[in-house]
Amino acid sequence: KEAEASRASALNATQVSIGRLGEFLNNGTLSAKNAGVLLADAKVTLDDLAKTENQSLEISKIEILLLLNFSDVHVALGEHDLALSRAERAAVISERLLNRFPENKELTRNIYASRFRIGDEKARTRNNQDAEAQYTSALTIARELASSDPGNADRQRNVAFILNKVADLNKIRRDYKTAMGQYTEG
Repeated sequence: KEAEASRASALNATQVSIGRLGEFLNNGTLSAKNAGVLLADAKVTLDDLAKTENQSLEISKIEILLLLNFSDVHVALGEHDLALSRAERAAVISERLLNRFPENKELTRNIYASRFRIGDEKARTRNNQDAEAQYTSALTIARELASSDPGNADRQRNVAFILNKVADLNKIRRDYKTAMGQYTEG
């Protein structure tokens, strides 16, 4: 039990560091080259987690957040294939766990976060049909979470965020009326 808590603490620290790495990349504090070096160090931790199938829910949730943060950093570095694979892996783990823990809103939120990242990568390569499927899934989840907690501003913002992505796809299709309705709703 103590070893599990110690491992969770170390993984949480790694997850926070990767999150900060993404922030530093986005605000120009850190170069892409240096971020790559730091990311390589943290990749060892992520690879170690991937080897263990039956870890606790808490460790798995940290792994999912690590994957999502890694995905964001890979986008910032222009490593889109790696960003996509990390987001896809986060989705698979989250969905597997949600089958075991169906009331866990954090896992549901992680599926939303994975789906919109996958959609972003699909949209980036102009695979708009797959992007739309991912965004639609994310929108369904965002609406479900928002309706279950109407006072939570973050949940409401998630709906607006993903609606704008769906509207962007409709704008590309020149379905301006639908796009405008989604932009307005969001």
